[in-house]
Amino acid sequence: MRILAVSPDDELIAEITAALDGPLRAGATFLEAPSLHDAAEIARGRQPDLVLVGLPLENGALRHFVEELALVSPASSIVGLYRPQDQDSATSAMIVRAFRGGVMDVLRRPIASEDLDHVLAGRDTRSSVVAVPARTAPIAAFFATKGGVGKSTLAVNTSVHLAKTRPGRVLLVDASIQLGVCGSLLDLAPKTTLADAIAERSRLDPTLVRELATPHKSGLHVLAAPGQALEGAEIDEELLSRLLTTARRAYDLVVVDCYPMLDRLTLAILDLATRVYIVMEPSVPTLRGTEDLLRVMEGLQFPKSKRRVVLNRADAFSGALRPEELAARLGEALDPVLPFDKQVLRAANLGVPAIEQAGRWSKFRKAVEALAADMAALETSPASGAEATR
Repeated sequence: MRILAVSPDDELIAEITAALDGPLRAGATFLEAPSLHDAAEIARGRQPDLVLVGLPLENGALRHFVEELALVSPASSIVGLYRPQDQDSATSAMIVRAFRGGVMDVLRRPIASEDLDHVLAGRDTRSSVVAVPARTAPIAAFFATKGGVGKSTLAVNTSVHLAKTRPGRVLLVDASIQLGVCGSLLDLAPKTTLADAIAERSRLDPTLVRELATPHKSGLHVLAAPGQALEGAEIDEELLSRLLTTARRAYDLVVVDCYPMLDRLTLAILDLATRVYIVMEPSVPTLRGTEDLLRVMEGLQFPKSKRRVVLNRADAFSGALRPEELAARLGEALDPVLPFDKQVLRAANLGVPAIEQAGRWSKFRKAVEALAADMAALETSPASGAEATR
């Protein structure tokens, strides 16, 4: 085992050295680098198994280092080391930025030997059990500013369609922590959920993520929302970011069904997302909510190319706003546009994905296929994270 520590801080290096005194670390080769540039040069020749990087770092510098390390030492795993800041929100924001930058995990300072053991044991498990993709998987998030517009239905059906050709390689995460419905839409009774990730957060790795996920007969894996609303109270943006970042190393594509509220959890998901599908229906309240959301995304400098606005149930009721009116008001193309289809509602009530029953010429099928094609293209894009363009 070769461990590379990257920091000009002698105190941090001393912490790492002390934490390395343990049975799992016996015989490990310890390497030091005072800067990211020096670390990349050392990694080129020594191929470290684990790279420990002191945080915080400017996100662009961290992202550049992660990309360079992927070229010169692709088997290396990067772990960030952070000291809690005075405000919990500042610490959470720093951790989310680190995950967005591409670290595999984070450890709290002062470093405990037990925490380092979990990372080392997890890395051994990943290399021997899970076929980890050579590059991190893209994240496709479905979001809406209100419930009942068909967001979860589209997330579920698109995921099922994609999983048919990628059995066991697509993960659907139900991040509607308190009101998740993905399990119900698939007629699943998950034995493990996101709530179980709380108890196991210290050993969260790709193998554990796959163990927590529930397989569906389509080949889709589902990480369900907690069965009881109160069970999700302890899930914060740090845990969710860690979970999604880890899932990206266990699957080829990660789909997230977001809760229809722009809170800290949702912002963490949007921050990590490669693409966001904003689902709306042709009503004035939904239009106004979507307008507000787009302004927020502009303020967050979320690239316009990374989002799609999806119009669902375009002709569901008399007086519905026309697609061209909505597009003009939003200044966005609507793609795709789905008509109302009562068979979709019937399938949802039965717990059967509508895409499995939709006929060849079904407009719903064509829309789901269009979404699936757009998401599949993310797998082959040069950069598979929203952070790559920031």
